Amino acid sequence: MTTILPLLAFIVATSVAVIGACGPRGVMVEKLARVYGEVSQGGGLTNGRLIVLVELYVNKETGTWTLVQTYPSGIACIMVAGNNWRSNPLVVPGVDT
Repeated sequence: MTTILPLLAFIVATSVAVIGACGPRGVMVEKLARVYGEVSQGGGLTNGRLIVLVELYVNKETGTWTLVQTYPSGIACIMVAGNNWRSNPLVVPGVDT
């Protein structure tokens, strides 16, 4: 365990937007805001045996976004990240018409 913590700290400190990166939720939220300008747009709790918090962070100016899940232990992990976020509903031809 003691060898994993320094590696984990390095991953979180150097590349928060890397999918699968994990760390304390407070550190993750601060990095998303400081490095990417992303702020929480909302979230919710999953159903099932292991309940986790899932949140979406977005920078409305640049369009970058990150989906983060936080475990009851307080450790947060990036599930997926991307760009070109749109807040308006998408219309899918053939499905929504």
